[in-house]
Amino acid sequence: MLIENVHFRRETHKPAEAGRKALARGLSDIAAMGGAPRFCLVSLCVGASLNEKWVDGFFAGLLALASESGTVLAAGIWRAASTQPAMWWFAEPCRAAKRCCGAERGRP
Repeated sequence: MLIENVHFRRETHKPAEAGRKALARGLSDIAAMGGAPRFCLVSLCVGASLNEKWVDGFFAGLLALASESGTVLAAGIWRAASTQPAMWWFAEPCRAAKRCCGAERGRP
């Protein structure tokens, strides 16, 4: 878990840096136990003041580290303060993320 104003600050961290740090924390734990990462799942809830551009930057940083470490983003979701439908990212065979917006309010 990565918490704003605890693990990163918007004033000092770019979105890509926050995304990279979010994955790096988990990868570090896996490495400390002698493991190798296989995939990651991401759930992101942001305040209403953050826009899609910030979220795209977050995932860009996360995906850059995922590529470097051989980790696949199996699925990801973000929601803006429960005011918008969720937006999902799913992994493609080439390990790139694909965004789709098929979620509807009230449906998981």
